[in-house]
Amino acid sequence: MAEPGLILVTGAGGGVGGVGGKVVALLRQRDRAVRAMAHHDDDRADALRALGADIVVGDLTQQMSRWPSTRSNGCSSA
Repeated sequence: MAEPGLILVTGAGGGVGGVGGKVVALLRQRDRAVRAMAHHDDDRADALRALGADIVVGDLTQQMSRWPSTRSNGCSSA
């Protein structure tokens, strides 16, 4: 099976009990390209950047906010 390209992880900033940041860390440990969608550009987004993730700030409930993170912008998996 071919390796996917850029992988989108939503909810990457995480909240109470969130696993998105852990998923980003595991993918980056495997040297996978990750685009992490976070609700705010804050310390949690900075931590994801430090892992090597591409950060997109947005809200999944807002259609225009989702566009920068989608397949049309290079993601092959989510």
